[in-house]
Amino acid sequence: MATTNIRKTLLSLLLGCSSAAAIGCASDNDGYLGDDFCADQCEPVPPISGNAIVDCWVTPAGSVGADLRLDALECRYEPPTNYPATLDGATIHGFSAAGEQFSANIETAEASKVLRMASIDPDAYPIEISMDIRFDTTDRRVASLQGLEHVRTTLRVNNSEQIAVESPASANIPFELWEVNLLGRDTDFSGLSFGYPVQLGRGEVHNVTYKSRPLLFGRSEQFYLPVNPGVSAVDAKLVFESGDSDQVSFTGPGDYAVRSGEMLRAESADFPQLVNQGSALAACWFDSNSIGSEQLFCRANENRGFNLDEAVIILDTVNGKTDRVVVGPEPTLIATVSPAAFPMQIRMEAPVQAGIIGLESLQGSPLQASMVVSSAKELPRAATRQTLRAPFEVWQATIENQTEGFEGSLNDYVIELGAGTANRFASHVEQAELPEIGARSEQSFLVASPAGQLEMKGTGSMLVGGELQEIDFVLSPGVMVVGE
Repeated sequence: MATTNIRKTLLSLLLGCSSAAAIGCASDNDGYLGDDFCADQCEPVPPISGNAIVDCWVTPAGSVGADLRLDALECRYEPPTNYPATLDGATIHGFSAAGEQFSANIETAEASKVLRMASIDPDAYPIEISMDIRFDTTDRRVASLQGLEHVRTTLRVNNSEQIAVESPASANIPFELWEVNLLGRDTDFSGLSFGYPVQLGRGEVHNVTYKSRPLLFGRSEQFYLPVNPGVSAVDAKLVFESGDSDQVSFTGPGDYAVRSGEMLRAESADFPQLVNQGSALAACWFDSNSIGSEQLFCRANENRGFNLDEAVIILDTVNGKTDRVVVGPEPTLIATVSPAAFPMQIRMEAPVQAGIIGLESLQGSPLQASMVVSSAKELPRAATRQTLRAPFEVWQATIENQTEGFEGSLNDYVIELGAGTANRFASHVEQAELPEIGARSEQSFLVASPAGQLEMKGTGSMLVGGELQEIDFVLSPGVMVVGE
């Protein structure tokens, strides 16, 4: 992970909101997690432009460094930093009134270099120059640009003074990119699609087509919409598993959520929630050594529901260093760090075990928990050791059935995962089935519930005298007696 990304992530976690974040930012007060998503109090994400990617000018004959008799057409290719689409260099074409022509490529490795593209006879003017910005058509990060090989800027040059080094001709990308992040908060949402034209100039059009993958509850999808300047909305079609569909509009870059059959600008409750009140996974603390450095120790807690034999502590420091250490129930030295390494993020990964009601869809996935530490004083050895907590509770329940048979399920509920667990930020648990309990017997099992919640409502049926009777119940840690 790059130093700048670590610094941005850690500082946004500590300070709350960073408008520089790619998908937004986070506010500790509102319970958002990390800098991956943005609350509505953050600055809007602006459109992404691609301007002055290629500059070309004419150096007249006889100038310093130029030919004595011929003008020189010189160009420089400057791809924008962190542009979402992959550019593949540029091509310069020229046509003179006398029928002469030339064509030369600028490769990506030649970026920022001043290159002589052609020598021009002063008597050959006027000439027509075309500057093509090439796109990498294999780039899947911006699916909406698939099939677009290049964009072209063309101009007529009447003499060598028209495009001097002080006032070059520039080739721009004629559209902006709207960065959109779609949050799935609807259990019925299947995906979206859109298609529309983007004007490239000179009568050329790129027809945008896009179809998202199925967007399950608790997952997000990032994509880019190419739009011409001045466009205020892009229409799209939402599709639901029920077969229903809805026409919606994106009104600019930013965060959107699909919930209750609608797509709306994302609100606080739509974003990944910072949940750190669940089951304790690990404890960490600092010890000072004799040379003034701090030693970070961690140990994994015995915890039902997680395979702690495969638990890993990951330490990300503000200077870009990352350590990964396998950790067990005994204190383990994670790293020795200097005061300059703060703030730092301590993360833990541990796979979710099988057989836990409510976590079936997460089985085997690396559960992640994290905390940010601004100084070693926050985790002293003498104080209560701070824990890395799961975003949910795991507890044992026992059903003692005094009837001829019992079966039941829990009402639907949502477990907020924060981010980074099985590539989702929330899990919708739908009618979690409890074990069937035979006549006058009992059975114990593990249940996962939202953090801080140790009572789960449900419905079931018990067999009494050969007839089924519907019941409502509340399940909690301990023993629930049916039919007493």
